[in-house]
Amino acid sequence: MTTETVEDVEGDLIQTLRAMVGPDFPIAVSCDLHAHFTKKMAEGTSLIAGYQTCPHIDIYETGARAMRLMAAALEKPNSPVLSYRKVKLMASAEGHDTTFGPMREVLDRLHEIEKLPGVLDATVYLTQPWLDVEELGWSALVVTDNDPQQGQVLADELAQMMWDRRERVLFTKEKVNDAINEVRASEPGQRPYILAEGSDSPSAGSTGDSNYLLKALLENPIDDVVYMTITDAEVASKCFAAKVGGSVLAEIGGTLSPRFFTPVQIAGTVVTLCDGVYQSKYPSKIFNAGPTAVLKVGNIYIVITSKPAFMLDYQLYLRVGLDFTTAKAVLVKSAGGYRAYYEPLAFKCIDFASPGPSDSRLPKLPFTKPRRPLWPFNRDIGDPWY
Repeated sequence: MTTETVEDVEGDLIQTLRAMVGPDFPIAVSCDLHAHFTKKMAEGTSLIAGYQTCPHIDIYETGARAMRLMAAALEKPNSPVLSYRKVKLMASAEGHDTTFGPMREVLDRLHEIEKLPGVLDATVYLTQPWLDVEELGWSALVVTDNDPQQGQVLADELAQMMWDRRERVLFTKEKVNDAINEVRASEPGQRPYILAEGSDSPSAGSTGDSNYLLKALLENPIDDVVYMTITDAEVASKCFAAKVGGSVLAEIGGTLSPRFFTPVQIAGTVVTLCDGVYQSKYPSKIFNAGPTAVLKVGNIYIVITSKPAFMLDYQLYLRVGLDFTTAKAVLVKSAGGYRAYYEPLAFKCIDFASPGPSDSRLPKLPFTKPRRPLWPFNRDIGDPWY
């Protein structure tokens, strides 16, 4: 996590707690796989466990692992020792998937390491790739039963595995019109296609106001039902004023991220109005997208939220009465994390390229703070370790 004034919130919090409780009181921490791991965190506690899945489906298990480290520290205060290696490596979130490919290989070895005598826990952190912070990079952590030498050897092994796979974690997306053409050419029963726009993923920090797919569909339409979401509080307000069944003429999109998107004019009929409050499954919490409307523009159903809404699961679509499994194509603004819930019910998932604050093409974004060299911004790295 980072804020406008603090780059390392977790490290700051851990150090603040350490100052309050003293040097010997155990502090256990559980983190997202995309955590920004720092030296400050390591200096504050050895009891750090992180998710081992992407998409993240081991949230509760990670909490249990952190508590096991706490139990180990209470039983043997000098036992849990943290060793780590930080790598000058970044990649977009779509390349972090642990269900297949290079990161599956790394996690398979990590699970073998966890079973070794003397090893209490192991984690790799594939840092959230859109943080503009100094210590940006991936990390490998191993917690041992007071054997820092063993821990360092194993952490270095995991770090080397990640570095050796750096070319393979790059993720290539389809052009939006190629994705549209594939959907159009498919058989009627082949549905739904999930069209994923990771560059405007609210769960990655984007604003949800991209109209990139909408523009493409207005120019290159599909003769079937399409669902999508766009954050635009002003247009949502116009829909509420028009009421269900009323007509709305408006310019939509690009209100929060004008650097990437410009408004497009639409005319449609209001289908649904709601308060935008819904129970999410992933993560399990209540979200509030603000006053939310569904506007039908031809065969495109636009879910217009007043605030950015996480799309890691399909609960928002269900909240407004849209069964995404019946649509031909469904826009999901998520950088890979959506697959845990959408992929099992989809005919096919297609990640398409677009501009946006969470663009997977990291060198295109205006980073200013990360130390260099850093891959893939720089290809000639030399020593890959921080």
